[in-house]
Amino acid sequence: MTSSSENFDLVYRSSNCLLFSPSSLSQSMFVGTLFLLFVCFVESVILNFNFGWRRLNLALRAATFGGKRFPKGRNIFPRPFCRVDFHFTVPLATIFLFMYRLVAVGRDPYGGYPKSLLAWGWALLAVCLGTTLLTIWKCGASTMPAIEEDPRFDEVLGKEPNDEVEENVVVELEEGTGPEDADQDCDVPEKSEEAAPPEECAKVY
Repeated sequence: MTSSSENFDLVYRSSNCLLFSPSSLSQSMFVGTLFLLFVCFVESVILNFNFGWRRLNLALRAATFGGKRFPKGRNIFPRPFCRVDFHFTVPLATIFLFMYRLVAVGRDPYGGYPKSLLAWGWALLAVCLGTTLLTIWKCGASTMPAIEEDPRFDEVLGKEPNDEVEENVVVELEEGTGPEDADQDCDVPEKSEEAAPPEECAKVY
């Protein structure tokens, strides 16, 4: 008897064969080229508005920090050209190529394939684009911390790791330089034991 995982694998493989076996048309042009260009455009927009240029540069430095060639981390180079590509060239080029190829395939059927296979490719492209556009708006609260609060950037920003900061605080408290000792040094007047309670004071005329 076959297990449930084996049955799932069989169904998964069979569905893939059913979807993509007619030809490589759906993967080579409609999904592998057109949809890939559209995904690259969407990712470039997300990187610009969510990840940001500064975080990208710091992420590269943090990933290469402590290496032989770049002990302080590698910066993006050449910086001006890469920044222009990041903000303008990549988004504009990918959306332009996507629209250009989309119109070209619509006017001139791709590869001389029969209409049935072309319709299959258009249907797969529509499913991919529809799924992306319908789900991209479902945004939740970001779990990505601010750059200054992200411990992964402490070294490249020249900040002490949290462990060292905690050790320094512990040492200061043990040496008697903490805020508790400062309060103890202050002259706080002691309460007089002979002072009458508020109720007794109220009886005095």
